[in-house]
Amino acid sequence: MSAKCAMCGKQVASGLTLRKFFDFRNREEEICDECKGGVVKLVGSSANCNFCLASLLDIEKDDQICLQCKRRKALFVHHPIFIYTEKLKDFFERYKFLGDAKLARVFRDALRERFGEFDDFVVVPVPSDYNRLRQRRFSPVELLLQEAGVRYVNCLQKLNSSAKQSDKSLDERWKNDGEYAFSQDYIDDIKDKKVVIFDDVMTTGSTIDKCAQTMIGYVKEMVSISLAR
Repeated sequence: MSAKCAMCGKQVASGLTLRKFFDFRNREEEICDECKGGVVKLVGSSANCNFCLASLLDIEKDDQICLQCKRRKALFVHHPIFIYTEKLKDFFERYKFLGDAKLARVFRDALRERFGEFDDFVVVPVPSDYNRLRQRRFSPVELLLQEAGVRYVNCLQKLNSSAKQSDKSLDERWKNDGEYAFSQDYIDDIKDKKVVIFDDVMTTGSTIDKCAQTMIGYVKEMVSISLAR
C-alpha cells in the first residue's frame, strides 16, 4: 500500500495494513527520505549555547552563551527539538499559515519523547493571537500538544494583536510581539510547581520570555520547549 509524504505530498512506500489505515488516531504519518533528511535534531555540545542550543559564533564560545540569550538575559534553559531548516520552514508555512491542521500529527512522537523528560512539569502553551485563531480555527501550539497526548494548562492569554512573527525583523520581534496575561483562575495549577512553556518555534526568545514574566513569583522552576529553534 502506498501513501503520500505528510510533509511534501510525494508518494512513498508504506507498510500500512488495512487495520492501521482505519486506525486514524494512532496511525503514524509517512515521511519521505528527502523530508527526513531535512529534519535535523538539535543536540547540545561545546559549540552550542548553554541556554538555547543555538550554534555559537567564535566570539561567544568563551562563556558558551549566545548573543541573543545575553541580550534577553536568559533566566532558564530552553530545550528545542529540531533545527529550523528549510524543510521545517515549509512545514510551518503549510501548517500555520495555510491551515493544514493534519500536519500536527507529523511530530507527535518527537514531542512525546521530549515532554516525557519533563513529566513532573506543568505544561503551559504560548497562546495564539485571537484574530489569527479565528482565521485558522485552531491553535497551532495547542494542536501539537493534543496530537502528542500531552496534557496542558491553558492559563495564558495574548492581549493585543500584532503582525505575524514571520513578517517581522529580529529587532521588531524584540520590541513588541504582543503582551500576555496570566489568568488567576489557574493559580492553583502552577503555584509552587515546575512549569514548562511550549511554543512551536523559538527565534529570539522574546515570546517565551514575556509569557514567563506573567508567572514569575508563582512557580518553583521554569524551562521552555519548542519544536524548532
